[in-house]
Order: sequence, then structure tokens, then C-alpha cells
Amino acid sequence: MTRCREKQLNWLTKPSNNTHTMTQVVPKRERYMKLNQITSTLINKHKRSSSTAISAAALLLMASSNIAAQEAPTASETASDDIEVIEVKGMLGSMKAAAMLKRTDGRIVDAIVAEDIGKLPDNNIAEALQRITGVSINTDFGVGDSVSIRGLPQNRVELNGRSTIGDSRDGISLQDYPSSFLKTVEVVKSPTADMIEGALGGTVSLKTVRPLELDKLTGAISLDGEYADKTENIAPIFSGSIGNNWDFDEMGTFGAIAMFSYQDREIRQDETSSRVKPQDIEINGQEGNTPSGNAIVRDEHSVEQYVEKRERTAVNLSLQWAPTSGNGMVYLDLSGTKRSGEQAGNSILGVVGSLSTDANTTQGANGVNNYTLTNEFGIPKTYSDFRETDSFSNALGAEWNLTDSIKIS
Repeated sequence: MTRCREKQLNWLTKPSNNTHTMTQVVPKRERYMKLNQITSTLINKHKRSSSTAISAAALLLMASSNIAAQEAPTASETASDDIEVIEVKGMLGSMKAAAMLKRTDGRIVDAIVAEDIGKLPDNNIAEALQRITGVSINTDFGVGDSVSIRGLPQNRVELNGRSTIGDSRDGISLQDYPSSFLKTVEVVKSPTADMIEGALGGTVSLKTVRPLELDKLTGAISLDGEYADKTENIAPIFSGSIGNNWDFDEMGTFGAIAMFSYQDREIRQDETSSRVKPQDIEINGQEGNTPSGNAIVRDEHSVEQYVEKRERTAVNLSLQWAPTSGNGMVYLDLSGTKRSGEQAGNSILGVVGSLSTDANTTQGANGVNNYTLTNEFGIPKTYSDFRETDSFSNALGAEWNLTDSIKIS
């Protein structure tokens, strides 16, 4: 760089051929000193301009990062506000809730969860429970009345964790309590030490809807009709419920829910029966096909017909209060069922008949077939029965969490 500038300066100091201007010749050493000063000045200016550019770029980068840091929370907050929540309800939601109860419970538990308020899968609790593995139902006039768990009928029926009183040792009859009042039905097959004893097969736990579980004013009305072909009767089944909760700020949250159910039906049940008796006789010259040589003959046939009229009215009122801290709650449950009905029956019983056979009479695994009972005498019978049942289940209680591991109820 210095050599180039030196040559350029030497060229400028030479006299031109066309001019006669005199120029002063600068000594060589002095020219070197001036050139070094000029070069140093240019280098310093370049360093200062580069340093200034770098400092400006650094300041600009820091400013932009600060602005981005300040805008980042706002963007995340906006993104969080725009998150769409998909809540699964209906049949799939109830199945997922039942599976979650079974998965998270330490006991052997099966559960049926209502799709929504007043929407258990069946109108009868026992008929809903027969969907569970290991549970079979006992019917009365074709209507589910009680259940057998793992083949044992000695079970317990609880309502919101309380014992119930009914026709049998199990507790309340499952056809006396409307299924529309329930949100969950659990079958506990392996009881724990904190549960009330007395269930050999298992415990049926009925749980109703709590007011504070509602998100807003909620109501449901259902009107069904049940047709019985034998009595040619259409039975109305009505159920309705309404509930809401209110936030009173420092005074806590209060909720209430009321439910009503009505059912009126007329059903008929037909039965036939006969007596099975081994007799020492021959059928067309052959002995009986039993190990003793006797023939199995059925006699004393009876035909019975029963008609039942059944009316059921049920009400349920639940009140609940919880403080703002959320450490507990106080509840009041009032439930009542009134069931009235009558049964009328008639039957014919045949007795004192003598066996008469012919060429078509045969023997099978179930005894003698194709025979006649002559001179049989028919005995008619009629009867009637009335029933009035009033049952109540009321409770006032509270639950409070003193710590994360201590709960008083």
C-alpha cells in the first residue's frame, strides 16, 4: 500500500512536458513519514467505523430480542386462549367414564355410568346391571327385581354409601327405585375393610347426581310408553329433573336438584306346572326307561294366570353447599318412593286321573309321551293380593378434608 502511494506521489512531482511549472521536490524520508501518517489515519477511521457498525448492530439485535421477549408471553397467552377443548359425551363418554372408574379403583369393580342426567341405559336398575359380567337378575312378573353376583343372591344395596331397607336382606328392591335418579351404578365384588359387611356376592352401590356437579341450569324430561301385549295395556313412564347451583362469593356455593318419577303399568304372567311321578307300569309291553324300571308319568297339571297392576311414584330432593376454599361440603338428601298395586290370579288344577295309553304312546328322556288321563277332576282357584309400600331414605351429612390425607365424613 505504501509503495503504491509512493509511486503515485513521485509521478505527480515530475514536470509535465507541456508545462513549465516548477514543483518542489520533497525529501524521500519526509515523504515516507507523511505516507505513514495518512495510512494510520485511514486505518483508524476504518476501525472506528467498523466498531461503530458492530456496536449499532449489537444494540439493534439486543433491542429486537427484548421486543421479541416482551411479545412472546402475549403470543403464548393468545395461543392458550385459542385452544379448543373437545369434550366427549353421550354413549362413548359414559363408556369411557365406566372404564376409568374400573381402571383407577383398587377393588374389583364394574360400573355403569349414565350418558347424561336421567339417562341410564335401562328403565330398570336390575336390567341395567345384567350387562355386567358375573351379574344375573331375578325377575318378578318379567321385571328385574334383584341381582345375583357370582351366583350368590346374598348381596347388599347401598344408596350414596348408606344402607337401605327393603323386602329382603339385600335392601331396597331395585324396581322400587327409578333408574333416572342415578348417575352411576357400581358393583363391588371385592369389599374392603372400610365397607359395611354382609355382602357375600358383592355390593351394589347406587349414586345419585349431586347439585354442585352441574355446570349450569340443567333440566331433563322423559315420557315413555310401555306396551304389554297380554293385557293390551299401554303404561306411561314419566321422569323429570331440574337442578342448578349459585355462587355467593365469600358465602360459598349452594346447589339444589329435584327429581320426580311416575310409572303405572298392568302386566300378566302365565304359568303351567305338573307333578312328575315314577310308576311301575309297562308302556306297550316295555318297562320304564329308568334304572329302576319305572316309567316317568306327569300328572296333576295346572294352568295359572296372574295379572298385576303396579303404580309407583318417587321423588328426590338434594341440597348441597360448599365453601369457597373447596375443602369440603354439606349435603341434605331427601328421597321417597310410594308403590301400590294389586294382583289377581286364577288357576285350574287337574287331579285324580288314570293313565290311558295307545299305540302312539312312547317313552323319552323326559318320561312318557302321548297319553291320556281319564276321569281327571279339575279344581278351580282364584285369589287376590294387595300391596302398599312407602319407603324413605333421608340423610344429612358432611365431608371435610383436614389435610391431603385426612378426610372426615
